Amino acid sequence: MNPAVSIVCPVYNVAKYLDDCVGSVLAQSFVFWELWLVDDGATDESPRICDAWAACDARIHALHQENAGVSAARNAGLAQARGRYVAFLDADDCFAPTYLQVLVDAAEKEQAQLVLCAYQPFCGDFKTAIVTFARLPRGGFGRDVICGALADAMLRSGGLNSAGMKLFLRETIEGGGVRFAVGKTNGEDREFVLRYLALCDRAAYAPGAVYQYREVADSAVWSLRRDPADRIREQYENDLLLFAALGVSKERMEAGLLEGVAVETYHEIWRLAQNDRYRLAHKQLRRLVRSWAGQTLRAMPRAVFLCHFPGRSARVLRLLLWLRLARGMRLFIRTFFRAP
Repeated sequence: MNPAVSIVCPVYNVAKYLDDCVGSVLAQSFVFWELWLVDDGATDESPRICDAWAACDARIHALHQENAGVSAARNAGLAQARGRYVAFLDADDCFAPTYLQVLVDAAEKEQAQLVLCAYQPFCGDFKTAIVTFARLPRGGFGRDVICGALADAMLRSGGLNSAGMKLFLRETIEGGGVRFAVGKTNGEDREFVLRYLALCDRAAYAPGAVYQYREVADSAVWSLRRDPADRIREQYENDLLLFAALGVSKERMEAGLLEGVAVETYHEIWRLAQNDRYRLAHKQLRRLVRSWAGQTLRAMPRAVFLCHFPGRSARVLRLLLWLRLARGMRLFIRTFFRAP
């Protein structure tokens, strides 16, 4: 009998987190799953760990391929998936114990092709507050909300763009030929989700399911990249046609684009301020703060800004003080301490 949920987990040099990741799947209250661990040419102990877990439980499968990137690894897992539903899990993240049960229950109850959920960032034993999406209605909804509130939320908030934190109907993925863009290193998740949403008539939001997102300083999202401001602009401009295909108006896209750029700029500052390659990170940080993207961030209303980033302002400000980045200090002082 085929499993109800196929979990696709790309694996690359995450040996120190992989046992926790797989353990969180084994701890699920919902047991009708299969897990595809796709070793993307890892050079640490990850391949051995994948094989060891596959030997321990018949529901766990290990695939090995030459390094081709996270998109190629996910596509390889999708090609093997047999479940009615598909979930994606990064190898340094975890599922809360009732994660799959809540998502499957919501999908079945609402006859949804996509179920979205909440997430909880954590680092070591420290967990932040669970992040939910207040703009989305709880329970099931149709194309009006998919093309309205959900599309707006994806423009404005990076959290909803991840392929994790979601349950997909495999029939819809296969019927539409939806795959991750191989070779794309930024925004591949959102492109996949947007292409999938174009095929969806019904979705649901189940905040009771919690995806646990590990903040890892040496993961791909923390690495230094090419000019951040140019990358942010390119990522959003490339996706505007996909938003337009969902019926998002030009006016809504422009408004959401500004907020989305500000959100991504903040997260880029957060990443750069904590990167251990100080000289290069400091240079990129200065350029980003002085760029059009930094100006967009400064223009964001305080109430909206604080809604996106509760609890992180003081830590980022301390890091910028430590880096003696005067313009960055002024940016955060103006953002967090000016009158509403």
